[in-house]
Amino acid sequence: MQFAIDYPDLVEGLILLNSVSHRGDPLQKKDASGRNTRDYYASKTEMSYDPEIAIPATAIRHHDFNTLHDMWHSGIYTNKKPADSMSQLLIKETMKQRNLEDMYWILAHFNISDQYNGYSQGNGKITQIQTHVLSYWGEQDQIVTLQDTKDTVEALPNARLRVLKNCGHSPLVDQLEEILAGMEEMF
Repeated sequence: MQFAIDYPDLVEGLILLNSVSHRGDPLQKKDASGRNTRDYYASKTEMSYDPEIAIPATAIRHHDFNTLHDMWHSGIYTNKKPADSMSQLLIKETMKQRNLEDMYWILAHFNISDQYNGYSQGNGKITQIQTHVLSYWGEQDQIVTLQDTKDTVEALPNARLRVLKNCGHSPLVDQLEEILAGMEEMF
């Protein structure tokens, strides 16, 4: 979305796959039972202790393949599972990541809406995306909510939403044919 704002002449159309909201992903502090408190982290360091970040970051640092495998196969691949060889490759590539905490901090501050998200005031630039947008959301997605996806689609001037049946947070694994069909329709 940011690329389409910054370089509109280079974008013929935009396909969003279980995309972060146009309000970013303002991670909230958790209480002792793991529920959101509606409070926000004051620093990236403080945020890095949130279990959503700390567990995978620790697994990456310690090259803990099994923890990442279990997380991905319960939270990302909720429908189809990639072949073992592909799963191993993807997890090994994940273990190369060195900026997980930075990514979460940036996603918390990303905000092209016209609202405050708990971390930053939106800049309202969502309306500058004038190209056609096709936004996919997997009905079994445990990471991105349907409401966040709908809100983003409604904020975009030329967008439509497709809900993917039997799909989690990895539509390229769960519904590749549907994604390719959407690309053909758009381009």
